[in-house]
Amino acid sequence: MTLTVSEAIALGFCDGEYNTPKEALAHCGIADYTIKKQNLSVVDRIIGLLINPAVSGLLILVIFGGIYFELQSPGIGFPILAAIIAAILYFMPLYLEGLAANWEILIFIVGLILIALELFVIPGFGGCWHSWLNIGNKWFGLKHGRQCGVRFSARRYEVV
Repeated sequence: MTLTVSEAIALGFCDGEYNTPKEALAHCGIADYTIKKQNLSVVDRIIGLLINPAVSGLLILVIFGGIYFELQSPGIGFPILAAIIAAILYFMPLYLEGLAANWEILIFIVGLILIALELFVIPGFGGCWHSWLNIGNKWFGLKHGRQCGVRFSARRYEVV
């Protein structure tokens, strides 16, 4: 539902329309107040820039692109370096602002390690992920008292 200001006032969702903070405070009966303006430091501005969704999206693109190009032409080193720098630039502001916890960064790193294991250590394609998804499916089913999700067999996938 979308309301205009006059509709919101008529329906009782708000008390009135005010153009300045001074008018709103006067309506509430607050006479003794001090308005302080927030001054952002250079670090806060950089964090704000890196948390911007457009910049975050570009950083994720560089992360995946760097990993992809490193896998396509191993040994160059620049793509993986760009991916590592982009990952640091992506996670550091989120961590500093409290939007990303330690376990989220750890899960990302574990995911990269599992992808590396899948590609270089475990023979075949998809075996590692199938076993992890089966373990997760069993755990979720036991925890919630039912079997749910996706069942994996040697030849086909069944959605339950």
